[in-house]
Amino acid sequence: MPRSSPLGPAEAALTTATANGRRAAFGLGLTAQAGRLGTALSLAFLAAGMVMDQEMPMAALIAFPLCLLTAFIAGALSDVVTTRTEQHAADLVLDWFERFTGSAAVTEVTKIAPGDLVGRLTRQPSSAAAAIVSIKNAKAMSAAGMLMALGGMAVFSWQAALLLLVAMPVMVIFFILVGKLTKEKATEQETALQRLSGAFADRIRCLPTLIASDAVDREAAHLAEYLDDHMRRTRSLLRVAFLNSGILDFFSSLSIAILAVFLGLGHLGLADLPGFTGHGLATSLSLLVLAPEVFAPLRRFSEVYHSAAEGAASLAALDPLFEAKSFADPRLPAGHESTRGLRLSHIGRVQDITLPETGLVAIVGPSGAGKTQILRALAGVDASRAGQVFSSRRPQAWISAEAWLPGGRIGAFLGEDGALFSSLGFEEDPRFAQGLDTIIASGGADLSGGQRMRLALGRAATTEDGILFADEPTAKLDRISAQTIRELLSQLSRRRLVIVATHDPVLAHRAVTQVTLSSRTEMIGS
Repeated sequence: MPRSSPLGPAEAALTTATANGRRAAFGLGLTAQAGRLGTALSLAFLAAGMVMDQEMPMAALIAFPLCLLTAFIAGALSDVVTTRTEQHAADLVLDWFERFTGSAAVTEVTKIAPGDLVGRLTRQPSSAAAAIVSIKNAKAMSAAGMLMALGGMAVFSWQAALLLLVAMPVMVIFFILVGKLTKEKATEQETALQRLSGAFADRIRCLPTLIASDAVDREAAHLAEYLDDHMRRTRSLLRVAFLNSGILDFFSSLSIAILAVFLGLGHLGLADLPGFTGHGLATSLSLLVLAPEVFAPLRRFSEVYHSAAEGAASLAALDPLFEAKSFADPRLPAGHESTRGLRLSHIGRVQDITLPETGLVAIVGPSGAGKTQILRALAGVDASRAGQVFSSRRPQAWISAEAWLPGGRIGAFLGEDGALFSSLGFEEDPRFAQGLDTIIASGGADLSGGQRMRLALGRAATTEDGILFADEPTAKLDRISAQTIRELLSQLSRRRLVIVATHDPVLAHRAVTQVTLSSRTEMIGS
C-alpha cells in the first residue's frame, strides 16, 4: 500500500492544513453513502411489494425520493468541499516552491534542472493535493462504506454479511501485493518524467546553438528516447492499475454470485442454509441490493489507486523543498565591500580586496581562474570555505546571459523613460519598433543574447542606487551591442558601484579598479 511508513514532513504539514476540509468532505461522503443504501433498500421493498402484494409500501415510497435526494446533495457538497480543500493544499505546495526558489541557497536551487523544476511545478501540487485529500478520503471511505453496507445486511441476515466479510482478507492481500508493485511503477514513472522534462528544457534553451550546429535531428532523437521511456513506464503503471481493478471485480462478482445462489437455493427449498432460508422476497432483495454496496467504496478507491502511488511519489519529492531553509547572507555587515582571508573552492586563497563606494570594478583573469566565483561571493550568493566577506548591505542587482525578464510590455519594467530606451540602443532595432510598447515573451525567450542582456541591464538601471553585479556582460555579443553595454555600465558606475567579471579588455580598461586573478589576486589601478 502506498505510504504505509510514518508521514514525511511535507505530507504531515499538508495533512494538518487540510484536516478540517477532509473531515467535512468525509462526513458528507458518509451521508451520501447512507443515502445510497437507503435508496437501494427502498427500491427492494417497492419491488417486493409490487410483486407479492400488488401494491407499493407507503414507507418505502416516501423514503425513496428522500434518500435519493440526500445521496445527491451530500455527494455534490462532498465534491465541492473536496475540490476547495485540494485547491488549498495545491496553493500551499506552490507557496513552498516560491519560498524555495526565492529564499533558498542558489546552490540548492540549481541542483534541480530548470526543466525538471517546471515539470514538478505543473504536476506535483495537484497530485500531492489529491493524495492528501480525495485519495485519503477514498481510502477511509472504502472501509467505512463497506462496514455500513455490511451492517445493513446484518440487520436482515448476519450469515449473509459474514459470507461477504470472509472474502475480504483474500482481496486485501491481493490489494497489498499489487499496491507495492504500483508504488514501484509510479516511482519509475516519476523519475522518467523528471528526466524528460529536464532534457526538453535544456534542448529548448540551447535551440539556437543546436540549429547553428545542425544538431536538431540528433537531439530530437534523444528526446524521443526519453519520451518513449516515459510512455513505456506509464503503460506499465496503467497495466498494474487495471490488474488491481480486475482482481477486485473478480472477487466482488464471485462473492455476490455465491450470495445469490445461496438465497436462490433457500427460496426454492433445495437447501436448508442457516441465514439464507425462510426469507421473504423483500429481505432477499434487500440483501442482494446491499451486496454491491459492500464493494462499491473499495472499487472507487481502486480506480484512483495508481494516482495514490503517484501522489506518494510527489509527496516524497516535496520533502526537500519543505525542509529547505532560507538562505542566510554569509557576509558580515561593514561600511564598504571588502574581503579578508577569503578562500574559495577551486581557487584557494584570495588576496584581501577593498572596493570603492562607487565606480566600475573589473574582475579579470583567464578562464577557470574563479572570476564568477569571487563575484558570487561578493554578492552573497555563495558562502566561502574560509575567511570573511564584508558588505554595506546596500541594494543590489545581478545581470548575466541567463538573466530572467518578465514578459509583457517592456515599459512596465523599464519605466517610461525614453532616454533609457535610447541609451540601450533599441531605437534602431526593428524588434523594438513599438518602442516602450514592445511586447516580449516571458523570460525573454524571443530575444537574442544581446537584446536580453541590454534589457536586463536597463531593468537593473531602474532599481535603487546600490551595487550592480554583472557576469560577462559583453560575452558573445556583436560589436555594437557590446559597446552599448560598456557605455551604460560606465554611466551607471558614476553613481553606484558596478562590479563585473569579464574577459573584455576594453571594458576592463574603463574600470577604476581591477582585480586580476592568476596564481594570486592583486589590486591594480586603485
